[in-house]
Amino acid sequence: MSKVEMNGQVYWKNIKGNLVPDEMVKETA
Repeated sequence: MSKVEMNGQVYWKNIKGNLVPDEMVKETA
């Protein structure tokens, strides 16, 4: 997944192209 930073918030772009907040990624991982 590629990392995207917007407004001081970190997101991950998944295969479908959806932006997922970094906090949610940590919770599900």
